[in-house]
Amino acid sequence: MALKLARDGVVQLVANVSRAGISFVSLAWFANVVPREELAILFLYQAVLGLASIPASYGLNGAIIKRITENYSQDQIISAGGILTTVGLSIVIMVLFVGQSFINQYLGADLIIWVLMGLIFAEFKKYLVAILRGTGHVPTSALIELLQTTIWAFSAIALIATGGNPVVLIKTLVGSFVLSSFVGILAVMVLIKPTLVIPELKPIKSLLGYAKHNVIAHIDSYSYQWADVAILGIFVTRSSISGYEVAWRLTATLVIISRAIESPLFPLLSQYYTEDRHEEFANTYRKSLLVISGVVLPGVVGIFIFGRQILEIVFGGYQDIFVILVILLIVRVIESIDRVLKTVLSAVDRPDLRAKAVLVSLILNVTLNILLISAFGVIGAAIATTISFSMSTALLFYYVYNPDVKTHLPKPTVSLTFLWIVVSTSCMSVVGFAIGSAQNINTLLELFMAILLTGGAYLIIIILNPKIRQMVLAEVFQ
Repeated sequence: MALKLARDGVVQLVANVSRAGISFVSLAWFANVVPREELAILFLYQAVLGLASIPASYGLNGAIIKRITENYSQDQIISAGGILTTVGLSIVIMVLFVGQSFINQYLGADLIIWVLMGLIFAEFKKYLVAILRGTGHVPTSALIELLQTTIWAFSAIALIATGGNPVVLIKTLVGSFVLSSFVGILAVMVLIKPTLVIPELKPIKSLLGYAKHNVIAHIDSYSYQWADVAILGIFVTRSSISGYEVAWRLTATLVIISRAIESPLFPLLSQYYTEDRHEEFANTYRKSLLVISGVVLPGVVGIFIFGRQILEIVFGGYQDIFVILVILLIVRVIESIDRVLKTVLSAVDRPDLRAKAVLVSLILNVTLNILLISAFGVIGAAIATTISFSMSTALLFYYVYNPDVKTHLPKPTVSLTFLWIVVSTSCMSVVGFAIGSAQNINTLLELFMAILLTGGAYLIIIILNPKIRQMVLAEVFQ
């Protein structure tokens, strides 16, 4: 794998792991301290913010990253992107302001001002992060994202601990967007030194041309993350919403590696494709899938084995959502593959195919969520997400390996390295179940030791494979 992907991927991974760790600990703390019914206001607010961001940025951030990596003037793309982002935000803000009574009623509190402020600064931060990623400053963008999460988590915990009501979770979240946006401005000014210009028509058309397809991908990302929560807010109790979201965020730890790889992978594959470096393109793609498999598969097994104990001990009595957790584990396996396939199509400048797959799964996701949530509650939401994600990945797989698309990837095969990962995961599962059967796990320390021993068994077995050992050592020394 290329040195830049390795270096940027490591920084992105460290930042993502740190963000996930901070988010995990803060969520566990909130779950223990804040009643389920009151914690749901945070999740509903984030759902509104996430869905509002779809028309606000309409896929522009991905377009900015893509066009900056091509033969366009950075200043032209940055300026055009800023203008288009401002226009999109302004329209959405007016719509939200008109519908403020409905939004306040849905959230259960007068929060329209915080919705508008949160949207403005969240989108501005994403715009700055897109500029940094497009210009090759992936590590800096990752650190800005980490800063935002850190500011929110620590300030929210401090205010809740001193007697603040759950609304401070929202206010501190907005505050973290504001502060990280200012840091993003400084980073762009120091590292890139852009000159704001009046953009020409060509870069504006180019951004919109890519964004009209990429917006579907943007919808895809947020619809899976927030559509189910938004629909749950209509049909089920707030306690059930909190339970579902805890399960969703616990399983989110499984896709840390795919998200870490995705950021540097897109501009790198895009560059390889533009320069006709097909062998490097294929090797980078294959290694990305192997790395993801080596982390996700044992992660799924580990959470399945110790999921009940994690929900009971760490989250303070959420073990009633274990069935939902198991269903969402399947979703995360599919999502990890889905992300890489989408990145490939974006890199070969075929966002239209990515959009088709996303559009089909999006319609299926929303339709199934409405039907299954109304019939089965939160379990219906988990099933709907699983089915729609599976459809999306199947379509993407077909497009990526379709000769007419010209990704120049060889036919997929099951490598011996992947089989070794499966064998190692299977052996790990035996160790995990043996530990769980031999010892009642009732404390946080006992849970930690059980997970440590089970994970240690996997690492010992996986590293016995000389090819994997060589690949790991090569990446470390790079």
